[in-house]
Amino acid sequence: MWLFTETGFVSVVADAKQEDQMVVRARDKKSLQPLVDEYGVKILNWKNRDYPHRVLITRKQFVDWLVQSGEDLTYTNYKSRVSQTRGYDFAHPLHDVWATMLRLEDLGKPRRQQEYTYRDAYWADDPDFDPAETRLLGHS
Repeated sequence: MWLFTETGFVSVVADAKQEDQMVVRARDKKSLQPLVDEYGVKILNWKNRDYPHRVLITRKQFVDWLVQSGEDLTYTNYKSRVSQTRGYDFAHPLHDVWATMLRLEDLGKPRRQQEYTYRDAYWADDPDFDPAETRLLGHS
C-alpha cells in the first residue's frame, strides 16, 4: 500500500515471516519519523533496496497510526500542506504523481480548470446529484 501523508511517502507491506508485523518502507528517513516518535521503533537502513529505510510495527500500530492520521487531517489542499511540512523539494514531485494519475481518470476527458464544484464531482444520474449545488471542492 502506498501512502502519501503530510509527513512523507511510505510503502507498507505485510512482513513475510511474521503475520502480525508490517514493514513500513520509505526512500527517506523523515517519512518514517512519525512512526519512530509514536512507537519508539528503530529505522533499519538497507542499502541497495528499492526502499532503503524501514521500520517494523505491529498490524494494530499501523492501523492506529493510519486512523489517527485521518482524524488529524485538517488541510484542504494536500500538495500545499506538504509544501509546509516537507518543503518544496519533497512537494514538487507530487505534481508529477498527480499528473500521472490524472491519466486514469474515468469521468471523461480531464478538464484543465483550477477549481471544481460538487456538481462536477457527480454523474448527472447519481441520486445524490443536486444541479443547484455549486460549493467549491477546492483545487485539483
